[in-house]
Amino acid sequence: MDKTIKRLFIFLLSLIFFILPNVALANTFYGSGQIKVHFISVGHGDSIYISLPENNDILIDGGYKSFGPAVVDYLNKQAVDDIEILIATHPHNDHIGGLEDVFNCFTVEKVVDNGNAVATKTYKSYQKAVFTEGCAYERASSQIWNFGPCIFKVWGPEQKYSNENNNSVVALLDCGKVKFLFTGDAEKEREAELLNKPIAAKILKVGHHGSNTSTSPAFLKAVSPKVAVISTAVNYDFFGLPHQETLAKLAAAKVKVYRTDLDGTVVITSDGKTFIVNTEKGKFGDMNADGNVNILDLLWMAARMGPTTNLDSQWADINNDDQVDILDLLTVAQNISNQ
Repeated sequence: MDKTIKRLFIFLLSLIFFILPNVALANTFYGSGQIKVHFISVGHGDSIYISLPENNDILIDGGYKSFGPAVVDYLNKQAVDDIEILIATHPHNDHIGGLEDVFNCFTVEKVVDNGNAVATKTYKSYQKAVFTEGCAYERASSQIWNFGPCIFKVWGPEQKYSNENNNSVVALLDCGKVKFLFTGDAEKEREAELLNKPIAAKILKVGHHGSNTSTSPAFLKAVSPKVAVISTAVNYDFFGLPHQETLAKLAAAKVKVYRTDLDGTVVITSDGKTFIVNTEKGKFGDMNADGNVNILDLLWMAARMGPTTNLDSQWADINNDDQVDILDLLTVAQNISNQ
């Protein structure tokens, strides 16, 4: 019997005796994840909200000033009470512009930035907001904070670069088997400096909105991500980001790419062992991309059960444990039952 037919036969038996009676298991399994990283859609800019156990909240950047209200609204919808750590990666308008609104609406306990002052109106507004908040302040060097099962590390540049992008504060969220690397706008020169750091991570926030000035081959190999998130604007033709060169490198490395211009806000949920990705615009679990999550998606995945040996099967690996297995099927089955 053909292997695909065997898999389908096994799956149909599982559907009858196991999957349908237990679809709630998927919701229980993933609902227990206490770690959520939200790559908020803020056009050509960055804003990343990290929700950690025991109501610990981290915000990395706030996009342009015009996106400040949208960032505040998003944080309110996530029931954020205060912000334990606010990271301003570097003083460019598309990263710190929206933070003034954040300071006006939330209590911020600590601010970390690269310490570089620039003579722009946006930076002066940010600097005034930090001063008015009266919170603790640290210049990024090599700090480490512990939040329950997670470790949050930041690295400042080891030298001052003439290109402000390379002065970006870089952060690593280590939740056990699942790690996230946030690179700000760091370009190839800064990436080379980071090669002596423990930067391997399952999820990479691609530097500088997917520009070909970032994501060098050596850096990509060192990080070895399974998923990459690019924060950029819809039809942002002036810079043409993300660059095709960067997308080609990620595709060659078999990295799943999510883009805020195409997918909207991207939310990654993890229990520290595995993770799942949801997007604002996509239908999570629509494996055959027909606009619906249904039995055909389960059949599509069943035909690919086993180790993720190619990019096609990797897309069926919902919980990113390098296997297409019953937990992946359960997650899609749960989505079907919720419709």
